[in-house]
Amino acid sequence: MDTSADAYFPDPRPLPPGQRRQLWARLAIRLGIFLSLVLFLCLAGRPLLSLCMPFALALLATWLTEPLLRFFHRRWNIPRGIGAIVLILLLVGALGGLMGVHLDKDTTPFPR
Repeated sequence: MDTSADAYFPDPRPLPPGQRRQLWARLAIRLGIFLSLVLFLCLAGRPLLSLCMPFALALLATWLTEPLLRFFHRRWNIPRGIGAIVLILLLVGALGGLMGVHLDKDTTPFPR
């Protein structure tokens, strides 16, 4: 295997006109595909992310509550399904309580 610098950086030679056109055509096609992908993500990225967000949040909640579920299962021999339901209800209740306390403050610019 040739490991010299010439193998990695060959001498630049001018391309024949037909190959030069093909090179520019390939570059233009790749640029067009890239720009259309960026435009698509700018226009449709946020709605697609909002569609996937409940699943991402469920995965995150599962990942965060797994050690606690394992602890309850080993310590008190609580079935994992019941423990998961109770833990999720407690988590959602705590988050709802925090939101209620936060919204109870007079932070709205509108009069009650």
